[in-house]
Amino acid sequence: MIDQICQECQTPFLSKTPRARFCSKKCVRSAWLKLRPGYGLAANRRYLASDPEHRERAIQYGRAYSQRPEVKERKRERQRASYHRRAEEKRKRYAAFYASRKRFLNAIKTTCGCLDCGRTDGTLAFDHRPGVTKLFELSDCGQRSLRVVLAEIDKCDVRCASCHAKRHEAVKRELRQTA
Repeated sequence: MIDQICQECQTPFLSKTPRARFCSKKCVRSAWLKLRPGYGLAANRRYLASDPEHRERAIQYGRAYSQRPEVKERKRERQRASYHRRAEEKRKRYAAFYASRKRFLNAIKTTCGCLDCGRTDGTLAFDHRPGVTKLFELSDCGQRSLRVVLAEIDKCDVRCASCHAKRHEAVKRELRQTA
């Protein structure tokens, strides 16, 4: 324990760390309010004193003006509008993210080309190698981190649709013969 002196009330106190500056949460709050004069109960009292119309409404209705049903309804309408606006912005952000992720995956596929026939155009797909553990489909990589997506790509070969179908048909044929 370390002997300290509170910066707010100037009383000595024991602290666990040498960084402690205040003896209690009350002193922390008091110091915080001194630095920010626009906060706290005193600021609310100043607001009521400076706005006689608000005080008159509060006296007239027996409660705070903001608690009146029509005021609450207007507030709810603003909150709903804000929610829908933010939801639309979020949808646009996600759509842009998914489009950029799709462009990134397509660039990798066209750069590599088909492993069997060498085509770089058409419908290329990631084909997981046999014997590796597939964590997820790369067509559904969603919001996974780029590191995880690249690790999954390392487990794959790029093939065009026809070579991919031929390879899987051969794998199925082998399984039927062994069974």
